[in-house]
Formats: sequence, structure tokens, C-alpha cells
Amino acid sequence: MKLNMSLIAMAVLACLMSSTQVAEANTRRSLLDHHRYPQSLLNLSPKFFDPVGQCNLDEYKGRIETEWFVPLENLVTYPCSKGYLSNLGANTNLLKDLKKDISKQGWDMGTAKKCGDKCDIVNNLVLSEKLLEETFHQRSFLNLLQSKPRYSEELFYFCNNDPNKGPLGVLNQLWDAKKDPMEQPRGNRNACECGQFMVEGKMVDFEYGCSKCIGEVNYEVKKCYDYEPSSK
Repeated sequence: MKLNMSLIAMAVLACLMSSTQVAEANTRRSLLDHHRYPQSLLNLSPKFFDPVGQCNLDEYKGRIETEWFVPLENLVTYPCSKGYLSNLGANTNLLKDLKKDISKQGWDMGTAKKCGDKCDIVNNLVLSEKLLEETFHQRSFLNLLQSKPRYSEELFYFCNNDPNKGPLGVLNQLWDAKKDPMEQPRGNRNACECGQFMVEGKMVDFEYGCSKCIGEVNYEVKKCYDYEPSSK
């Protein structure tokens, strides 16, 4: 009887261990699936390995025009501004625009293809040049959020400019905290507006409220690494 009980206990223990091992294996598999590298990211353009032409863009200096729509969720973190033109976290089109221009220059100078994917850009020399005037003719967030009643909470949170209704809208707070009141006074205007307005005798750019940011960015290429076919 004691022998049978021992055998049963051993069998139960083996089952528990097996269940634990299965659970651990499933957990490992789940983690691997979660961290699996997307195969689509391994796909290169067929033009990448085209051996015709050399990029010839080492130490090349260029300037691009770039633009992006500002997501409402980024309006406090990264509103439209000259400084954020050259910020990869803010300008979601910047890398694509840089690569496109480098590829164009490589083709124009030496009929090389996909140079934008083969050249090392000097990160600290990707610098904002200026906002273009088109920026100030875009729809403002004030206009967009006033367009439908369903945006009433967003309108109040970002753009309220009436102290009788509640706290100052956060974009107005941001303006007041970051802008020099002597050089860029806000006066009674709303930071959610987009345009160039005369305020207290000064022409002031109201870019924070612009839903699309357009400007110029300077960049410099450090070195390009051209494709050389194997001699085998």
C-alpha cells in the first residue's frame, strides 16, 4: 500500500512538473512571438544593389523642404515650430524627406540609386533653417476643434482663453511659459490660432496653433557606402 501511494505521489509530482514545464515553454514562446522581428523590415528595394553609379556625397551639405501634420496628441509635446522642423520625434516625415533628397542628389551627381539608404547623416548637423510662410495659411487647431461639437472637451483643454469659463487652455499656457513676452506677446489672441498677427505693435508668428508645419531643414552627409558586387 505504501509503495502504491509513493508511486501515485511520484506520478502526480511528474504531472505537476510537466505542467510547469509546458507553461514555461508557452511563456517563452509567447515572449518570442512578442519580440519577433517583423520580416517586412528586411525587405530592401530591388534598386538597392544596383551597382551602376556611385553616390559621391561624402561631406555633402544640403537643404530640404519638409512638412508634417501635427497630431492633436502631440500638440503639447511637439507643436509646430521652427525648432521642431529638424526633430525626428516631432516631424514624422523628416527621415523620409532627408533620404529622398539624398537619393535625388546621388542620382543627379552620379546616377547612383538609393543613396538615402547608404549614406550616414551627421545627426547634430540636421538643423532647422526656417518656417515657410505657407505654414501660417494652414487650418488652425482652434478652427478644427470648433468645427464639431464632439471636440468640445479638446477645445476647452487646449484652447480655452476665457478665465470665466475655467483654466487657461494648455496651448495658451505653453505659449506664456515658453515665449518671450517682449518679443512675442500673445495679447488677447489664442495660441490655438494659426497666422501672423499684429499684437501690441509687433507682427507675431502664431505657429503653435498650425495644424501643418512647413519649413526648411539643413543637413550634412558624413560618408556614403556604395554597393560593390562580389568578385566571386
